[in-house]
Amino acid sequence: MTVFLLGVGILLFLFVLYIPFPYLFSKWKRRALRKKARGKIALTFDDGPCPGMTYKILDLLDAFGVKATFFILGRRLEGREKILEEVLRRGHEVGGHGFGHIHYWKVLPWKATADIEHCSKLLHTIAGKGPRPFRPPYGKLNLWSLAYLLKKKQPLVWWTVDSGDTWTPKPPATRVGDLLLREGGGVVLLHDLDRKNPKDEEWTLECIQQTLSRIKKERPEWKIGTISELGLP
Repeated sequence: MTVFLLGVGILLFLFVLYIPFPYLFSKWKRRALRKKARGKIALTFDDGPCPGMTYKILDLLDAFGVKATFFILGRRLEGREKILEEVLRRGHEVGGHGFGHIHYWKVLPWKATADIEHCSKLLHTIAGKGPRPFRPPYGKLNLWSLAYLLKKKQPLVWWTVDSGDTWTPKPPATRVGDLLLREGGGVVLLHDLDRKNPKDEEWTLECIQQTLSRIKKERPEWKIGTISELGLP
């Protein structure tokens, strides 16, 4: 009976470490990110590259003279390598977002690390080797994947402001600017996804346009750039 209870206790302890510890780690990182991002703005785009929206977003960023960070989804990269090359050619930063957008709480630990590694290898063939910033799909990590990324010295990047571009219904396009001004800066989560509904794409572009126009007008002294340029990993 004692051995059984000891075994149960060990399993419970490991479970507490496996998900809650990385969750608390991410909460701590986000809190620290809010402080580090004061007076700074980083626009980040997840889940691309896509043949429509990625180019539209690149053109809009060029119009404002702004550089951003694109977190690449591996399964969308295959066959679209030229889009990633264009992102890099225009001076933007590229990071990993896993291969299949897997929720790392819901898979076996080695599946999570295999997903991360698969994306990294694809990125290396185009963007070159070296640690690149990584954004966990859904913002979630398990203990195994957290340890793996820390060992690889890959900067982990969450966000402080969710644009709401994947929400239904959408929030006002002015909301991101409101939040950034209220919080004194931040890291914005956006997506360069091609959408079935053209209005969803229009909303994302309008959100970017309104946010950048407002910040440049009301806070011209703030720095706007990539995650690494601003020291925000």
